[in-house]
Amino acid sequence: MLTSAIQQFVAQLMTDAGLDALAPEFKEDYAEQLAAQVERRIGIKAVGMLDFKGKQEYLKFIEKFENKVPNPEEAHKFFQQHVTDFDTKMQTVLDDFSKEFLSSIKKD
Repeated sequence: MLTSAIQQFVAQLMTDAGLDALAPEFKEDYAEQLAAQVERRIGIKAVGMLDFKGKQEYLKFIEKFENKVPNPEEAHKFFQQHVTDFDTKMQTVLDDFSKEFLSSIKKD
């Protein structure tokens, strides 16, 4: 998933949660932390969707980056090539994340 799409998702999620009234500096920090959680969730779910051969290809793919985080666009392209209906599945992951986040906000 592209970074700008994640930023848009996080901005909408914060609006839906009623967090627009936060102080700007806190809101920005919170958005960055939330985006990192979204990226982790996407990464975990995406790798879990790979079959055995796909996981072997993923290891080769990440080795190219020598312990650095792969470019989001390249990672997205990789998963699109190795996971059937990747974008649809990622939308489901985002929908689930949104429901869980909003539910946790309402509990507090």
